[in-house]
Amino acid sequence: MAATLVGRENDLRRARKVLDDRGAVLLHGPSGIGKTAICDVLADEWLSNQQRVVEIRGTEGLRNVPFGALTLSLPLSLEGSDSDILARVRALLADGEDQVLVVVDDTHLLDPQSAAVVSGLAQVSDVALAMAVTSGERVSSDITALWARWPECRIEVGPLARAEVQELVKNLTGVMLDTRMTEVVESLTLGYPLYVTAVASELAHLQVVEGPDLESWIHALSGSTDRLVRLMERRLGRLDREDRRLFDLIAFAEDLPLAIFSDQSSIASLESLNGGGLVRVTADRVQVAHPLLGSVARSTLTTEGRRSCARLAISLLDGQTEDGDVAAVVRKALNVGVVPDVEHLRAAAEVAFNSRDYGSVSRITGVVPEDPQLRTLRARAGRFLGEVPDTDIPLGLDDDGLTEYLSGTSHAIAYVERRFTDAIDYLRDGMGLVQGQQNRNRLALELMILSALVGDLDAMLGASRIAADNSDPGSRLLALSSTQLAEALTLSTASAEDTYAEGRVLVDEGATQGMLEEQLAMSRVMVHLAEGRFMSARAGCESFGEKTLAGSWLTVESVLADAWLPSAEALRLAEAAVASLEEFDPLANLAQARYVADMRRAQLGLSPASTDHATHEEGVARIDQLMSQRADAWWALADGDSTAAKRLVEVGREGVAMGHRFWGLCAFIDAIRLGAGEEVVGDIEHLVITRGAGLAVLAARAARASMPEERWALSRDWWSAGADTYAIEAGLRNAESGDIDCQLMVHLMARRGAKPLIGDLSSMESPLSDRQIETVEGVLRGATNESLAEELFVSRRTIENHLHNAYQALSVRGGREELRDRFGWVYRESGT
Repeated sequence: MAATLVGRENDLRRARKVLDDRGAVLLHGPSGIGKTAICDVLADEWLSNQQRVVEIRGTEGLRNVPFGALTLSLPLSLEGSDSDILARVRALLADGEDQVLVVVDDTHLLDPQSAAVVSGLAQVSDVALAMAVTSGERVSSDITALWARWPECRIEVGPLARAEVQELVKNLTGVMLDTRMTEVVESLTLGYPLYVTAVASELAHLQVVEGPDLESWIHALSGSTDRLVRLMERRLGRLDREDRRLFDLIAFAEDLPLAIFSDQSSIASLESLNGGGLVRVTADRVQVAHPLLGSVARSTLTTEGRRSCARLAISLLDGQTEDGDVAAVVRKALNVGVVPDVEHLRAAAEVAFNSRDYGSVSRITGVVPEDPQLRTLRARAGRFLGEVPDTDIPLGLDDDGLTEYLSGTSHAIAYVERRFTDAIDYLRDGMGLVQGQQNRNRLALELMILSALVGDLDAMLGASRIAADNSDPGSRLLALSSTQLAEALTLSTASAEDTYAEGRVLVDEGATQGMLEEQLAMSRVMVHLAEGRFMSARAGCESFGEKTLAGSWLTVESVLADAWLPSAEALRLAEAAVASLEEFDPLANLAQARYVADMRRAQLGLSPASTDHATHEEGVARIDQLMSQRADAWWALADGDSTAAKRLVEVGREGVAMGHRFWGLCAFIDAIRLGAGEEVVGDIEHLVITRGAGLAVLAARAARASMPEERWALSRDWWSAGADTYAIEAGLRNAESGDIDCQLMVHLMARRGAKPLIGDLSSMESPLSDRQIETVEGVLRGATNESLAEELFVSRRTIENHLHNAYQALSVRGGREELRDRFGWVYRESGT
């Protein structure tokens, strides 16, 4: 039996069965207990069956580097979310028809991101997983969740029994220990195979040097409490100079590619170290056999010794070495004060950036700050570190490098220092130096996003048009969505149909889907609002429900609720939008949603949700400023301030001046509802002449309406558009004159769910009794006298009497047909 398998037959048998049944096995136990040896046997068996094995190892040096363990083992791109990376890992591992075995050693040393991906692999059917975890160490919650979910996958590996210790020593030394000596070795090693191996090596040495004297053996193996460490030191001390030099290098680096050891001397030393159980050589990697050996070796190295190891490791790197290995060596070298050449620094900085290890990017790029490529990487990492690089554009960059630098610097200015307007100006100026269309499109997308946050719609429209030209389908669709949104907010909707049609072609061709498709549809909703098509806008919102952009949709719906929902329901929507946005989108729409919720609370006479209302950061989203001012005006009204309407007029004019004509128009409509129509009629008619948007046309009619017939027609048009609240409020204003048709119309709207925000519905007289209104309502719905009698639990004669009395009160001469002509539109065209 092989020495590594002594006492491990049952554990190995169980591991095979769990791997077959569950596809994942987790070997748990103290350091040195033999977990790695079991994993090695499983890997050898897998390879002997012509199946793939991938080895991943956690290391102390990479445990704080995002995805550090994965990047050393797999040619992996780390762009996108963690779920995207898991999908790419799965694709790499599933490159073939057979199942692949992933062996993870020192799993407790994995960085959190690698641990999350490894945990996800346990649920992939074409991947088997064997993990070794050291007990007593802090383990990622993703790994502990595995054995909590599948406790049968966890195998506790225990120490060897006394007889197994005796057998292992015999296999290693050829000497059968007596009972007394076996007790000494068991006491010393606690039955841990690693330590038994170390003791056996020492026994073999003593037998050669001093002869088989039992007393001298016991004396040599006993003593201080750190005798195992001393045993390791003695083992290392007996290595010749070349072997020790190579072992120190491996211990210093923790993990190295086998390919860099190409000369005959190094190969011979590796074979010697591997044969002595000091290092572990796999198909393509070299590692110290156990962390204890590595820590003992590193503790004996002086500062200069560590630097010598770093220089040696750097000298072994060549053009074939993977960037991940280069990065690991560079980090180790910089830690001991050794500076690699610029090419190695560039490779390491790229790996660190792609691994989201922005602190290492800063440290690596700071070594040679004058190098343009390193400077570019530092700029890209700046926004994640709270650092803003020099805004002077470095000389000597090619088009790609210039694009990276402009992108990183503008992001740092915007997101670190919150100077969004300065970032937009910087990006605009820099784009003039970029030649390639693809790079210009990329910067245009970033400019478009920054402009949207600031509320600079002119910059947003300009950038959208650049990005929509010759871009990839996803970027084009994002640009078209933004163009639509800007067209809505500026009431420039003449070309919105063409913009939407172009976006739908991209979606229908299958070039993109998901969130971008929803953004296109959301922008379409805003265009419907700008056109005054509230019913279409509501249908657009309702078709999405609880999808990806929940917070954004709720924000749009809560804005739309001005015209169609009772204030209590509108407040529920607004507060749901705030709660959703707080979880995933705090920068783009959260402030807007909070101000809308504040406005709803003011309309209901409730106290504000927070005391820090109407605080703004300079240069961020002008729309937030407009929303807060609009909410302030409603708070003033709730407090009895008679200037509320005047304040809304000013908010509307400020919004129009900023270019946010849609939000300005909304404030004008609020002012009309509060009785300030004459003050804003000129402003709104200017929008009608210059923009021609449908909502502006309806608002202009509302501002001018003074005669009963004008208000009657306006109420009907608002209702037809789906703006139930505006419709019933216009009807209420007209009903105050005593017009019985208006009074009945308002009651019918209320029965259909419309509720006014401005005006008191309960104080308005009704020309008909409740039963008569129910009867008229049934006729307008198309019900017969018989069906109404059955529905209301009365006789047909009673229905006929109610209907006769209603005709008299309303002066109806033409019966059902005339009744439907006058009031049937409430049922045919209602937006509710």
